[in-house]
Amino acid sequence: YDQYKQAIVMAMTAGVTGTMDPTTYQTTYTGTGKILNLTLHAEKSDAGVYIPVGTYTAGDSTENPFTWQVTGGMPEYNAYWGTYITDVVDGQPSIVQLTEGTVEVEYADGNYTITLVSGNIKLRYTGSLAPLAAPAN
Repeated sequence: YDQYKQAIVMAMTAGVTGTMDPTTYQTTYTGTGKILNLTLHAEKSDAGVYIPVGTYTAGDSTENPFTWQVTGGMPEYNAYWGTYITDVVDGQPSIVQLTEGTVEVEYADGNYTITLVSGNIKLRYTGSLAPLAAPAN
């Protein structure tokens, strides 16, 4: 969470790891699997930063909080892609940017459920997103 009011959710399948060099911002991958980087709008309450519950559509609007970032995210970093999947095979990454679809965010019993549908890609995660707080809405 920063001045852009974003939370970046990163999830990966078992069998793949990514290690970023903080001096070069380059990531080295090992193994085989998929990594999702999902940039969503975030808000801050007295309890902490949270992702609002609702349906998000693809877009870059800073005016509509229920869009998930397609490109950009941090305007000063032109190489930063907002939402994408990295398919890693034997440590070799292939990146696919997600430019259409919906993301449904739900919250119950201390867990977020995030469901992404973009073309033929369908992903669902249910669990903690620590250190994110419970939604205020």
